[in-house]
Amino acid sequence: MTVSSISSTTSSTGSSTSTAQLEKQLQALEKLIEQENANKADDAKTKAQKIAALQMQVMQIEAQIQQQTQSSSSSGGASAPAQSAPVSSVLSSSVLMDTRA
Repeated sequence: MTVSSISSTTSSTGSSTSTAQLEKQLQALEKLIEQENANKADDAKTKAQKIAALQMQVMQIEAQIQQQTQSSSSSGGASAPAQSAPVSSVLSSSVLMDTRA
């Protein structure tokens, strides 16, 4: 099973990926989930495994965005940018299966 991975990176100075970059990664993951939902080649189990892996990445990125927006607002920085619509609309169309063998 091959699942494209989109991960955040940390520079050598230790600063994390910007919120804008994370939101771009979220959009890419949402597109991959939609493509996988439309994929007719995979069986239901394989499709569910791929979608579950993508959804896990989505949750990780959303957590990073939330941490960044909380830290920028608590540190007296500029107000946090409006977050894009939640991925729940994409996730709700996905069928999750127990992927344990």
